[in-house]
Amino acid sequence: MRGNAWLAAAIMIAACGGAQREPTPAPPPVVPDAGPPPVDRAAIADLADGVLEVLRAMAEVVEARAQDCPAMAADLLTVFAHAETIFGAVREADADPARHAVLLEELDARAAVSAGLADRIALGLAPCRDDPELQRAMARMPVL
Repeated sequence: MRGNAWLAAAIMIAACGGAQREPTPAPPPVVPDAGPPPVDRAAIADLADGVLEVLRAMAEVVEARAQDCPAMAADLLTVFAHAETIFGAVREADADPARHAVLLEELDARAAVSAGLADRIALGLAPCRDDPELQRAMARMPVL
């Protein structure tokens, strides 16, 4: 009879659903992907303004030092050291497609000013174009 008792107990447990377990928790709700964060247009505009400031500083140096090529070279190296920080941030923004598009808009909006500054720089560099110190300095100019 002992065997029957165990059998009866097993049947009762099976009939009652076996050992009771905690219910499986529901999965967390699915949160829709919010996508990339919005582009900070003001920060991108600041970068574009920074590029203009570098060009403006270069124009001021070459115009002020037109008769002193070694001083022009030294001053340009100082401008370039500052420019690397700005240009690095521009390159970083340029690597992100959304920020790149805004950056192009901001740079395009400043195209006339930057073209004028580029003309001033070219004219200012002309008297020293053959100076070896200026050539070395210009080789260190950061580029975008």
